[in-house]
Amino acid sequence: MMTPRNTLKTTKRRGRPLEILLAVLLSISLFVLGAVAVGDWFTDKEPVEDYAFSFAFVGDTQVITLNHSTKLGKIYDWILENRESKKIAHVFGLGDITNDNTDIEWKRAVKQFEKMDGVIPYSLIRGNHDKSNSFEKYVCTEAYLSQFDGFYRDVHTNSYRLFSVSGVDFLFITLDFGPSDRVLSWAEELIAAHPDRKVIITTHAYLHKDGTTLDYKDGPAPTKLQDAQGTVNNGDNMWDKVFSKYENVFLIVSGHVGSDDVIVTQTEGEHGNVVTQLLIDSQTLDKTTPSGMVVMLYFSNDGQTISIEQYSTIQQSFYRRESQREITVPVFFSKEEETTEAPIEETTENPVEETTALPNETTASPETGSETTPSPAPAESGCKSSIGGISVTMILPILCCVFFKREVKKRDD
Repeated sequence: MMTPRNTLKTTKRRGRPLEILLAVLLSISLFVLGAVAVGDWFTDKEPVEDYAFSFAFVGDTQVITLNHSTKLGKIYDWILENRESKKIAHVFGLGDITNDNTDIEWKRAVKQFEKMDGVIPYSLIRGNHDKSNSFEKYVCTEAYLSQFDGFYRDVHTNSYRLFSVSGVDFLFITLDFGPSDRVLSWAEELIAAHPDRKVIITTHAYLHKDGTTLDYKDGPAPTKLQDAQGTVNNGDNMWDKVFSKYENVFLIVSGHVGSDDVIVTQTEGEHGNVVTQLLIDSQTLDKTTPSGMVVMLYFSNDGQTISIEQYSTIQQSFYRRESQREITVPVFFSKEEETTEAPIEETTENPVEETTALPNETTASPETGSETTPSPAPAESGCKSSIGGISVTMILPILCCVFFKREVKKRDD
C-alpha cells in the first residue's frame, strides 16, 4: 500500500523543476508584454512651443459616460484648467456622447458640458448611439445654441459658426451622423458663400482607421447602421459630393471608428488643395484602460504646421508616440497678416440665410473617393489596464509564481 504513495511522491519531485521552468517562462513572457503595454504611456514629451492658438478635440466618450462616470469630468476640467496656458480657442466633440442613450448618461454628460458655457466655445455632434430627440432635449440649451450663427432649418445637429482667432477666419460646420443630401447641399452653400474662410467640418462617421473614407462596403458606414431610405451619406459620398470641390475646405475630423492612434490622412481636392482629415476615437482603449483622451491641435505661428498631441486626462500621460506628431498643412496665415498671438474675436459678418428650396434627397450611391495618402494604422492595443500606474500585465507574473508555489506546496503536503 506504500508503493503508490512513494511513487506519487517521487513523480511529484521529478515534476517540480518542470513546473518551476514553466512558471519562469510564463513570468518572463508576461513581463515583456507588460513592458510593451506600459511603453504606450509616457510623460517625457517636450511641450509644443511657438504656436498661435490651439483646438481641443474629444472623441467618443460613450464608454467613459457609461462605465466610468466619476472620471468623465476629468476631460473637461483639464480643458478648462489649460484653456489659457494652451491658448485653446474651441472645443470640438465628435459624437457618441452616450452608449445607451439613457437619461442618466445624458445628465452625466450635460453636467460636464455646462462647465464650458460662457467660458470657452464648444460644439457637439450626434453619434449613432445618441438619439436625435435626446440630443435636442439635453444638449440644445439656450446657452449652447447661442454660440452658433445658424442651423439647418430647425435641426440643431447641423450647425455652423463664423469664428476668427489670431487673424484667421474660420467657418465651422457640424454635420449629423450620415447627413442627408439636403444637409450636404446646405453645407455646400455655406462653404461657397465664404471662400475666404478656412472651413473645418466635424461629423461623426467619415474616416476609417485605415485612413480611407467610409464607403458602402465598410461595416461602420452609416448606410450599414441605419435604414438609408435614400437620405444617408457615407464618408466617400460626402467627399465626392461636396468636400473635394472647394479650395477653402481645410480640415475634416470624425470619430465613430475605434482607433488607439490618431489617424491622419491628407487628400488632394479638385483644385489641387490639400485637405487634412483626422480620425479621433479612443473608445476601444477605454474598454480596458479608461483614458479620457483629449487630442490637441496646435497651429504654428508661421501658419505652416499643426502639432498633434494625444493626452489622457485620466492617466495623466501621453499615449502612443506615433500619435504625437507634426504635420504640414496649407498655409492658414497670409504673409500680410499678423501671425503673433491675438485674442479670440467673434465676427460681425451676417450669417447666410438658410434656404428651403434644396434638391430632393436621392439615394447615396456607392462612389470611390480621391487618391489619399493615409498614415499607417498601427495595430490596436491589447490589454493595457493599470492599477495606480502599474500595468496589470506586470502584476500577472507575480501572481503566477505564487500560484505555482502554492500548488507545489499542496502536493508536498
